[in-house]
Amino acid sequence: MSTSHLLAAAAASAFVFAGLPAQAQYRASPQQSLSGSCQDVQTLNSGYVTAECRDNQGRYRWSSIYYPYCRSDVANRDGVMSCVGAEATAGGYAQPRSAGAAPVAAIIGAIANALINGNDDDQSSWSNIDQRQANLDARIDAGVRDRSLTAREADQLRSEFQGLVRMEADYRRGGLTNAERADLDRRFDLLSSRIQSNRQDGDTGWTDINRRQANLDARIDAGLLDRSLTTNEAARLRSDFQGLMQLEASYRRGGLTNSERADLDRRFDMLSARVQASRQDDETGWTNINQRQANLEARIEAGLRDRSLTASEAAALRRDLRTLARLETKYRRGGLTMTERADLDRRFDRLSVRVKSERRDR
Repeated sequence: MSTSHLLAAAAASAFVFAGLPAQAQYRASPQQSLSGSCQDVQTLNSGYVTAECRDNQGRYRWSSIYYPYCRSDVANRDGVMSCVGAEATAGGYAQPRSAGAAPVAAIIGAIANALINGNDDDQSSWSNIDQRQANLDARIDAGVRDRSLTAREADQLRSEFQGLVRMEADYRRGGLTNAERADLDRRFDLLSSRIQSNRQDGDTGWTDINRRQANLDARIDAGLLDRSLTTNEAARLRSDFQGLMQLEASYRRGGLTNSERADLDRRFDMLSARVQASRQDDETGWTNINQRQANLEARIEAGLRDRSLTASEAAALRRDLRTLARLETKYRRGGLTMTERADLDRRFDRLSVRVKSERRDR
């Protein structure tokens, strides 16, 4: 995993840890505590740790665990990760790597970096999405072989990966920024975690809460991307989902009954409906200020590029836009009225005109 990728994962983990009890202290990172018996140890931005660990018979098995819940070091228990406070999800077996052998993805990445020496990826040690394909393909192939993934699920995952490759190509047309790299890393981590999330839960066909996370995360991410969800709303929804996962873990200790499954389904449906409700103001078609921000930001950026706006003018415009977004948040606390919407429209239009006039005065 690249340096920037690890930093992004650490930042995301720090965000998740902030809401946990103070007693959640760790003596060693998963990479350290699992180094003797596990391979391909990865800490994802979502907070999950994935690895292939050696069991008592010398075989390597894939498993994942939600690290923020751990109250001890992560250990290998017969091929499955384990810690106090969290329950791991175990997958199929993989082929162990011979001593000193480098992962295929790392070899491909090193060769590619050598070929493109001098570009921005090489300078920052960041691996582009296309270079990560070999590792992802290997994990999907392993899922098809051990039948934890169907052919249809594998095709869907590969199709979404190609969409991610195309997104990187689009980003590169205007020059790849750090924010765009972070967005690609987050989306890749989400896709990576979904490789194991499509498996059936036993013979009942019921999907446990843990395996529904990828879909919910994707919807929340879409809300953040189109600015129909604020970062606070997204964080609150994800926090409530983690609480639901804890409830399922509590139910499972005594054996999961049909009534408990029904309760989990009901609670998940309510949370899912909240995601939809938070993204839609109502059926009037009114667009909230957050959703309009991208267009205004693009106009300000264009002004900076063609020098029709100075840095101080752009900063002032963005400051006023943030003030307007806070005003909308204040209005929403008591329910957004038609009068308040009209006031927000008026203020936004005035700000939009300022962008236009300040660019023309050059």
